[in-house]
Amino acid sequence: MADHYGSAEVITGELLSGPAGQGVRAFTKWCPPPGPMTAAVVREGVQRSLDRLRVSRIELLQFHWWTFEHPGYLDAMAELAKLRDEGLIGHLSSPDFFDVTTAPNASLKITSVEGNTANAELTLKNKTNSEKITDIVVTQNADGTVTASGKLTFDRQKYGVSWTNPAKDMILANDIVLSVALAGKAQ
Repeated sequence: MADHYGSAEVITGELLSGPAGQGVRAFTKWCPPPGPMTAAVVREGVQRSLDRLRVSRIELLQFHWWTFEHPGYLDAMAELAKLRDEGLIGHLSSPDFFDVTTAPNASLKITSVEGNTANAELTLKNKTNSEKITDIVVTQNADGTVTASGKLTFDRQKYGVSWTNPAKDMILANDIVLSVALAGKAQ
């Protein structure tokens, strides 16, 4: 579901506010319009979803950005972090998923690169496994910066990222796909 998928959030809000919605968690996606990214724009977008869903907290808010060449996503992420700290966004911080209370840090250490694939050590919930970043594209920019992007797909079960209720857990795909982007400049 997403803020721009018609009345999806409103329909879900109807479900969540009724007896059938007890214990149900809703996830949504926020797709801000291109343009200046102020704290007010971010808060208004999140509040609109909260109001439509009839909840006081969004368990997971997926953030969609139209182009990472436009640096406004950094401003949006900073404000989303503030909203998370205020409790309006959960970002899967419950023990069922990433358990940020007991395992607040995650890391990705690239160990080697061959062609357009990197071998890496991913640590989540204090569990480390070998993973691969694939489809890496490296770009040398006119300003001297270098950017690299790729895809990291991993099985959430290897890290204990799951609901404790097996029936609920069956609705989630095991693979989590992350877009990885790095930027740097030679000194």
